[in-house]
Amino acid sequence: MIEDWGLGPVFAYESLLTWRRWKPRLVCSLLTLVLPAALALVWWEQGWPRVGEIFFYTLVALQLTLVLVAVPAHTAASFCWDKARGPLLQVLATDLSAAEIVLGKWAAHSLPVLGLVLASLPFLFAGALLGLIDPGAVGGAFLVTIGVAVVGSSLALALSIWRTKTHDVLLAVYLTWAALILASPMWNLLARRWGFLPAPPWLVKVNPIALAFAPYANPKGWSLTDDLDFLGGTMTVAALLLLAAMSYLRRAILSQASQPPPRRYISTHTAKRWLIGPSLDGNPVLWREWHRRRPSRWVLLLWTVYAALATLFSLLAIEDDGHDVAGLVNAFQVTIGLLLVSPASATAIAEERGRGSLDLLLASPLSTRSIVLGKWWGAFRAVPLLAVLPGLVTACHAVPNKQGFAVLLVIGLVLAYGAAIISAGLALAIWVRRPHRAVGLSVGAYMLITVGGFVVGILSFRWFPRATGMAVASPWFGVGNLTGVAAQQTISPQRGDVYTWCVFWIVIYTATAMVLLLTTLATFDRSLGRAR
Repeated sequence: MIEDWGLGPVFAYESLLTWRRWKPRLVCSLLTLVLPAALALVWWEQGWPRVGEIFFYTLVALQLTLVLVAVPAHTAASFCWDKARGPLLQVLATDLSAAEIVLGKWAAHSLPVLGLVLASLPFLFAGALLGLIDPGAVGGAFLVTIGVAVVGSSLALALSIWRTKTHDVLLAVYLTWAALILASPMWNLLARRWGFLPAPPWLVKVNPIALAFAPYANPKGWSLTDDLDFLGGTMTVAALLLLAAMSYLRRAILSQASQPPPRRYISTHTAKRWLIGPSLDGNPVLWREWHRRRPSRWVLLLWTVYAALATLFSLLAIEDDGHDVAGLVNAFQVTIGLLLVSPASATAIAEERGRGSLDLLLASPLSTRSIVLGKWWGAFRAVPLLAVLPGLVTACHAVPNKQGFAVLLVIGLVLAYGAAIISAGLALAIWVRRPHRAVGLSVGAYMLITVGGFVVGILSFRWFPRATGMAVASPWFGVGNLTGVAAQQTISPQRGDVYTWCVFWIVIYTATAMVLLLTTLATFDRSLGRAR
């Protein structure tokens, strides 16, 4: 029995609730079918000598993407959902200890994702047995992946105890991972511009991306000891976070239940004086979303940190004469910005369900169209702000080269990516009842497109010499490559192809957003049980 594992009845209940459904089992089955197909595709594309290296890069990138974004979303959304509905207060009234509650929740929502990671191990070890992949590289990447999954889920669970909104928790977790991954490159960029010492070695050793890819990207500087140290450090941090969560569980939950909703940092009356918002008569749902979702101090602080760093490095990219820095800065700030926005539409529906206000909205005389469009525009309103700095960086490099059209393409790509992400998140929040699954699928799908689109585009180069434009499906490659090409002072023969592919993907993503939105409108009433 699951109860005999020593984690208590909370773990037993959550595990049975997760695995008795057919969707998690379907995802595991699809993964075991996709991996051999990916191995065959890489072999057909690159030939036998490099099949192991390319397959290692592809699989490790997908694994890290999964544990970096899906594990925190899966854990945080579940805990916030239980707090919003109220059963967590009832659990605190039982004889269950804080350790049983915290560890049960943590294990039940971390082990399924770790199971997906374990499903890929046989293929990696098969490549190692055939001599295609270094066995040490397989073991090191697996250790790094386990460490990322453990500390990511622990951080998300600990923050979800003190915060009430899933979106707030995910903002903090994703910005933490972005800071660890980009700390060394940002340090080196600033050191090159301002003339101080380069990044210390330990800053590279806390970067999970650098550690996982080190066996092939930096074989001379790689050691399995670094991966073991990373795993030990993440386990220690995770244990401290879980201990803190156990210590403050009852105090935090009871104080949140007895207090009124937290005051927004920007009040409605203040915002009316300097923000242009929608009218109440035009769309009451959009008006409500516009005035209800004011940022708290916590969210405002996180977005301020992101905006300050994005502004600093955008100014450095504008000042730099080379096109590589501009492309990388735009690529990373768009990718991180869209990642922070991606849970918005899914969490909006989940929070309404948890508090019961969605039922009141469904019982109102408002039309389904006004409800769906109000929710969509309420989540999409942050996307145009993400296009300001990339457009400015591109304009400063492209306009002197008489490539002003590239500025419009960059802005169009950001808006198209954001529209598709918001539509997908809203659709998943309506079709998937469990909020942690909806949020996890939303951010997971975004990162899968970001990583998988780039990989598929690069692998297609052998069959179609101009097919690297397929990688523009990835927001990271699409915005970064377009900025770099437009910033080149010499006339590149590939510039016309890049512009054509960008227009193509703007149309595709816009059409995808519209199709998902129309499908959501068609299935909204049936999925939520609303009478027509």
